[in-house]
Amino acid sequence: MRHNEMFDTENPKYDFQLYLEYPLVHSMLCNESIRNIYFEKATKMQREYPRATDGWAKSIFMMKGRALDRCLFPWLIVSLNACMWTLILQKYINVISMKNVAIWEIMFSSVVNSIISFLLVFRLHRVAMRFWEARGMWGKILVTSRCLVQSILVHTNHAPEARDKAIAYVAAFAISTKHYIRGQQEIPDDELAGILTHNEIHRLEISPHSALFSSNKIREYLKKAFLITSTTPVQNAAAWSIQLNLMEENINILIDQLGGMEKIRSTPLPFVYVSQLRTCLLIYLLSLPFLWINHWGWMTAFVMCVTAFAFLGMEAAASECEIPFNENRTNHLELDAYCYNVIKSIQQLIKDNADFHIQQICGNAGENDNYPGIHCGFEPQKVYRESWNGFNHQVSILVDEYPPLPIPKEIINRKKSFSLDHAPHKRILRRKKQFISEH
Repeated sequence: MRHNEMFDTENPKYDFQLYLEYPLVHSMLCNESIRNIYFEKATKMQREYPRATDGWAKSIFMMKGRALDRCLFPWLIVSLNACMWTLILQKYINVISMKNVAIWEIMFSSVVNSIISFLLVFRLHRVAMRFWEARGMWGKILVTSRCLVQSILVHTNHAPEARDKAIAYVAAFAISTKHYIRGQQEIPDDELAGILTHNEIHRLEISPHSALFSSNKIREYLKKAFLITSTTPVQNAAAWSIQLNLMEENINILIDQLGGMEKIRSTPLPFVYVSQLRTCLLIYLLSLPFLWINHWGWMTAFVMCVTAFAFLGMEAAASECEIPFNENRTNHLELDAYCYNVIKSIQQLIKDNADFHIQQICGNAGENDNYPGIHCGFEPQKVYRESWNGFNHQVSILVDEYPPLPIPKEIINRKKSFSLDHAPHKRILRRKKQFISEH
């Protein structure tokens, strides 16, 4: 997510008419450019800033990402203190005895230096662990979202409306998590364009916990998709119960990652530890001019400025990355890019699923045919209806509202092993007759 070509801000060349009866696919494809424009702007600062792997030159001469604002105040205090004591000791007071300086240098090097170094290393290590843990949680959200959507697509074909809504709220969960963890209440419509309506996005915004609201919606629509009644066949009821439990596990994983990020956001390093480190570090840096004046003379002030920048910069780096969720900090996690990946993955999955079913309807599920529905002669509106009409009796009744299509000439003229007895409209008629005879 570091290159502009990742965002196609123009409408890709899709055959939108082909997906008219796949509402979620059609809506997401039509609004893809709107989402891309939003995410391109949202990720611009972090996306265009150099990374740690971009080489020494960019790493050394870029100042913005060093979090200088977090250490500027103590650095100014230490630098002014060094300038003041360098001037006083060099011009108005005799040089401090070398014997006394040697004794203090031994004490500082053996005791104070060791303590300061240990505290800094420990703080940096803990912050690095928190940063990587947060990144792993977002990776888990991406992987789990993909798995959950794939499962929904495979096992809820009998309930397309509930299926589409459940998938839409999987995408909304990632977006809601990002805004909630950043403490943002407003969710821009462009971010979920083609996925949720304006009213649905508004309900997310007014919810006290938008991420939990999204997860509840996923469960609600999955329950509708796997609704078991007295007329549900036993084998279907058993299979649906198993699949619902597996999907519930994926939803629980998503909520678990959300809870982990809430823990990181609300639990920084204990105040007493940070306070002790900063106090010791400041006293140490304020005392160094007395030890270095005999060695560096007038250069003591300059050496102290460089030393303070090194020590305070490390503490600032730890403070910068302790809660890495701010969108205005270049060192923080690219949450907008992660959400874009989630939505992009969901769009690809549902589009591939729609293409596969169009292939099945056209009787041309060959591996080399990417969009056979374009050539098979079926009208897109009726392709969708017929693609779901053979799964159970409840849906098969709907066939009466949509008369079966004639066999396309393109299919009749094809020289391939394709039996007309197994054509989609023939299969649907047989199932309808069977249902009528049974009832």
